Amino acid sequence: MEKLKRRKYPHEAVKRKADYVTALAVGFFVLILIFELLLVTWLPWYLRTKSIWERESAREEMVELLDNLRSNFSSISRKYSGYQLGQISIMTDCLDQIARYLRTYSEQLSREQIHDLYADLRSIEIWYNRMRIGNFNEENVKINPLKFMTVLAEKSGFTLPPPEKSEKSNGKEEKNETGKTE
Repeated sequence: MEKLKRRKYPHEAVKRKADYVTALAVGFFVLILIFELLLVTWLPWYLRTKSIWERESAREEMVELLDNLRSNFSSISRKYSGYQLGQISIMTDCLDQIARYLRTYSEQLSREQIHDLYADLRSIEIWYNRMRIGNFNEENVKINPLKFMTVLAEKSGFTLPPPEKSEKSNGKEEKNETGKTE
């Protein structure tokens, strides 16, 4: 107790020597502070860069699938003719239009738009796999041109004469394969 009473100032109560433990603690504190500052600046930059690369890799994957489909459809078009070749050429034309669109606007596409286009290309790939093994859409669909011609005539300002009844129908309504009247 005598030693405590003899001191004039209270801050002299705990005198500490500068040793390696103190220097190490201060060094670790400074390193942690610098690491936190780097983390605060580097992490947002890294996440922004990563999202850009994810978008670019998704876009590249989509373009690669498009190119593969275009080459695959052109290779199977040599095997078929008639309406089968017509279905293949419709798919090829769709893929060509998508390719033209991507050539023009691929840089402006958002991640959602890339995802939607990729999903469309995957469905076209399913069609390709069906067509490759010869499974085409072979439904015989009858088209009634009268409805189309009536709408065209009305838009043009003309009126069509009423349709003549054929000898086959004898006044009865014809039904197609689905049971609907034409």
